[in-house]
Order: sequence, then C-alpha cells, then structure tokens
Amino acid sequence: MKSLITASRPKVGLILTLLSISISGCSKRPTEASNAVENVEGASALTLYSWDEYFSLDLLKEFEAKFGVSVNYQKYENTDEVFQNLKSDGAAYDVIVLDDASMKRAKALRLLRPLDHGKVPNVKNIDPGFRAGATYDKEFRYSVPYMWGTTLIAYRKDVVNDISKSWKVLFSPQFQGRVSLLDERMECFAAALRVLGYDMNSNVPSELDAATEMLIDLVGEGKAKLGSDNEMKRHLIDGESHIAMMYSGDAALIAEDSEDIGFFIPEEGATRWTDSFAISRDSRSVDLAHEFINFMADARIAAESSNELWYATPNLAALNHPALNAELKADTTIYPEDVVVQKCTFLEEVDDYRVRSLNKGWDRVKSEVSGSSVSDEIGSNVVDAGDGDGE
Repeated sequence: MKSLITASRPKVGLILTLLSISISGCSKRPTEASNAVENVEGASALTLYSWDEYFSLDLLKEFEAKFGVSVNYQKYENTDEVFQNLKSDGAAYDVIVLDDASMKRAKALRLLRPLDHGKVPNVKNIDPGFRAGATYDKEFRYSVPYMWGTTLIAYRKDVVNDISKSWKVLFSPQFQGRVSLLDERMECFAAALRVLGYDMNSNVPSELDAATEMLIDLVGEGKAKLGSDNEMKRHLIDGESHIAMMYSGDAALIAEDSEDIGFFIPEEGATRWTDSFAISRDSRSVDLAHEFINFMADARIAAESSNELWYATPNLAALNHPALNAELKADTTIYPEDVVVQKCTFLEEVDDYRVRSLNKGWDRVKSEVSGSSVSDEIGSNVVDAGDGDGE
C-alpha cells in the first residue's frame, strides 16, 4: 500500500504485491520456530479478510513465527463483496476488517462471533474515546479498532488551479471526465448529500432521491468513474483523473511522493471512519483469531502498523510508544486538529428505510455504469440494519 516517502518508511507497495503469495500460504510455515507460542487450538492457519495492502508483511511474518502458523491474507475491493462471501461461506474466514457502518450491519446480520476479552487483554490499549464513537459496539464486544481516518478530496496541483475546497468540485463541469469516486455507496451518497446541503446520514426520502439523481447524472454521463481505493491512487498518479475521492492515509502518502498532488478535508466536513477487527461467526480458528487481534493491539505492533500504513492508530498505548514515527504523530492531516475533527461525521445506516433507500439508489447508479442490476449482490445482505446482538 505504501510507497517510498522518507528514509524511515520503506517502499512496500510493490513488495506487498510480489510477496502476498508467500503470506497466503505458498511459503513454508514456520512451525519449527524455537520461540513459537503454543497453539492450544491446533489450528495451522489463520485466514485474514481485509482491504488490499492494509497490513505490514513483516508483522504478519512475526505473527506466523510466534505462533507457528501461516496467515492466508484474502483481500476484498468493497464491503458488499464481504457480506456476500460471509453469508455464503463464513467458515472460510477467521479475522475480518470492516468499517463502522459495515461492522454494525455484520453484527445485526449475526455474522460475527462475540469476543472473549480474556483472550484479548490488549484491548485495554484502545483509546477510550473510540468507545463513544463506536455506537454499534461501545463495549468492543464484537470488534477492536485497528486504524482510523477521514475520506477527503485529493487533486493534481499541476493542472488544477485555485480549487474550491468543497465536495462540489466532484460535480463541477470544469472537471467532468477527470473525476474518480470510491466505489462505496455510503461515501458517494455522503458527498452528494453534503453538496445538496443535507446531513450525510439523512434518511429523508426526498433528500435521498435528490442525491441519487445527482450521482446518476455524474456517473451515468461519464463525468466521473468509480473505482477501488487503489484505483483512486493510480488514477491520480497517472493523471487519468485530476480530482479523486480518497482515504486520508492514501492521500497523504501519494502527496508526499509527488509534489504535484494535494488534498484537503472539504469545508462542509468529511466522513470519519474506524476500521476494526472482528471474528467471523463460523471461524474454524477462533482461539487463533483472538491471538491475532491481541497481537495487533499490542502497543509496539500497533505503532509499527501505523508507521507502515501512514494511518492514525486508535491505540493509545501505541501513540505513546517510542516505535511510533514522530513525523506521523505530528502530521495534522493524519491526526487532524479538534476543530477539523468536529466537522467530520461517522457514517451510519440509521434505520432499515435508509438501508433500503441507499441500496435502491446505488442499484440505479451502478446500472448506469454496468448496464445491469447490482441489487442481487447487495440487497439480501442488508435486510435488517437495526441493532442486534450478533449471536
């Protein structure tokens, strides 16, 4: 995920691509490591399901060596894919990484296994402030925060002059054909709703309809293209796009790698998210999954993960650990000032009506791109987004 920014941050993007096979099971499993911790469950492998390039390979190898197992790192491009796979074969996955709204949905759909905090003592390292933000899981009964950040706008400074620091630039005729949007329905609806002057989490029918029409006009007319987080970076770096919706850590990395790229949190505010660990309800390696989450929540490990990804850590012990990169900790684009954070909003599906409305609207938007419906892929996964105990 990361490219060479400073001497203290090694280039790993290409390495992650080339070596992912070894982490996913083609390399020899370090079962003979003399310092391996006893694996009481007897599991020989852990399947990790997350965004692409979201882990340090060195840390995954350290976990493999410590527990004498292999880590099978499976990647997804969007969260709808996650729900489809968890419902069809939840036993194929052990540890899952999801954003806030997706975690709430997975919990409501009973796709997650409650955590045994006795097996995750490092949960104590998580900043208590993240309990308040985790309205879906205040007691961390199902999830443990991993990274957090914002979704913002990145742009080509060499071709875009005097840019308005607003979500409106994504919809401006000035940039049509040169805009890239994350292929995430909640992020796209949030941007459209803010441009229209509405709450990002609105569930008002007329407001959601207006946002849908706005997105259809943008995507259906070819004024903007949808893509994954990696495609957002590539589109901007290659000059294919001049404006892109992007996650904060990704934007900071490519901006430091190229003086031609800038980014900002729009004046209307932005979405704020927390990606967290959870265990699949049907996991076959439950004890090992707990060990992995506890390992990742260790202060040093969390600090080194943050250094590698250039994302903010919710781990308070890591923030005070000497392993955390001082430049990262001082970066106000990664750790925004309070006045900026107060303008950022956690995305919520609010109620069943909003879920259905977003699905219906996004189905129309995606149909404009592909010429076919996507409701069959996502509709059945979000029948009930209300609170649930996940059991």
